[in-house]
Amino acid sequence: MIEDSIYNILSVALFANYFTHFYKPIQPAREALVNFLSYFFIITKVLSCSKCLSFILSLIVFLDFRAALLAGFLGYIIQFLIDYISEWYE
Repeated sequence: MIEDSIYNILSVALFANYFTHFYKPIQPAREALVNFLSYFFIITKVLSCSKCLSFILSLIVFLDFRAALLAGFLGYIIQFLIDYISEWYE
């Protein structure tokens, strides 16, 4: 079983943020997948929301609900900080 240290949990939250918003080369493929799976509302929500993706991905990887909650919260904090800094620069 994977040791669910804070480093691993933070890595999952950062990956979810990059996958959902900031890694530009993968965005067209992600958008096509979201449009293809538009009938399944939950899947499109998870692939579009960094908090949701970090929670679900952490729950799958670590099989620990507390680690998944922490990853979801860290995903929210990371997204909030990125939005706040982006707004400040504009």
